[in-house]
Amino acid sequence: MSESFDFNIDNYSTQDLISVFKLNNNYELTDLDKKAKEITLSVVSSNKSSKYKYDLIEFIQKAQELLIKVKNDDNNIIIKKNINTTDTKDENDIPNDNVGKIINPISSNPVLQRHKIPSNTSNAYNTHVKTANYIFNTQFRDNYFNSLSDECSFTLPGVIKNVVSINLAGIQLPNVTNSVSALKETNQIYIYENTTDLNAIVKIPSGNYDATTFPPVLEKAINEQVIGYHPARFTVSINDYDYKLNITNSDHTFTMNILKKKSSPDVLFNCVNNAFKYTNKINVNLDLVDEKKQIKPSEFFMTLGYLMGFRQFEYSGAKSYKAESPYDDSLQDYMFFELDDYNDSQIESTFGVFPTCFISKNILAVIPITTPKYVSSFDNNANFIYKTREYTSPINLKKISIKLLSQQGCLIFLHAVDFSFVLQVTTLYDNILPYNPAT
Repeated sequence: MSESFDFNIDNYSTQDLISVFKLNNNYELTDLDKKAKEITLSVVSSNKSSKYKYDLIEFIQKAQELLIKVKNDDNNIIIKKNINTTDTKDENDIPNDNVGKIINPISSNPVLQRHKIPSNTSNAYNTHVKTANYIFNTQFRDNYFNSLSDECSFTLPGVIKNVVSINLAGIQLPNVTNSVSALKETNQIYIYENTTDLNAIVKIPSGNYDATTFPPVLEKAINEQVIGYHPARFTVSINDYDYKLNITNSDHTFTMNILKKKSSPDVLFNCVNNAFKYTNKINVNLDLVDEKKQIKPSEFFMTLGYLMGFRQFEYSGAKSYKAESPYDDSLQDYMFFELDDYNDSQIESTFGVFPTCFISKNILAVIPITTPKYVSSFDNNANFIYKTREYTSPINLKKISIKLLSQQGCLIFLHAVDFSFVLQVTTLYDNILPYNPAT
């Protein structure tokens, strides 16, 4: 669509609008919704001016609403033709249309039913809903200079009323989290040379390393931090045929401990939600402590040794060790998108499964990470993962807060990189009014 596109909806016929969405005359509402999403997301990612994007998205929303109305009107005509007009009912059999009744009496935002909901259609309330896309960018979050993009809030310029569902329609997310992180201490491994008593908790710089760049960095760090600069007795390599890592000492046997870290026994890192706290207790003899103090699997997963493919706590008595699993340059396959809408009427539908509990509060979606490091990942629901939150009664949206959580339920650090996402909000219209107890 060119910059000279006519945004006046009144200048278009129904057939013109159908052509804009590239639909046939027998389109279904699901087809219309899909096309509207595709156009909106392509507009967001285009290099057009901000005003052009805003005007075009507004045009798409109006056009979608008009075509929904046209489709619903056509459906109602068909239904009326199929009704047997000669059928008569006793007055006592006439169903109650509930006009004037409170739709959601136990909600904090009670509303009245204003018009009769058609009982001769299969979608009932769906004939009185509209859907709009809201594009959020963390550049425009609340309190920008004192917040981070991976945990922030948005105060809307106006209230979105009578919301019945929200959907994460799309998200453009930078894959910039560090697999090797000093913050999470996934950059450390303990090496002890048995004959010389030389030892160190070897640390490498935070970042992301592939199978080519990782071995020389670790090899240099081990030789410098355990032995000194000369002689270099340790070598690190990754086999081309199975991607498994080898650490070898040319002269002496050595011990390698996956869990021993600088911070032991302090808290390794704190997780959000349900007060998950994983405490590192690796400087103890597991035979001398009770079960409550033993290592949690989560502590083992978040180590440099696990990333390298080693699956035991400690290796000792040999000059060379080969990892049991292939080298994995990513500790993160997916993340949770948490959205707090400051309402209590939502139905939880996405659950992270942990050994002793679920993580579900405010989780709107799970987002697969499918791109290489430092390449943006775009999710537009094409993976068929359910990303919709439905409400037990209509709610009002004025403010939202979001968090990006790792698969362990911890905050993900995006290094101050901003990102954007699209919320598709479905609202009721024309059939409800705010509840006024005085009337």
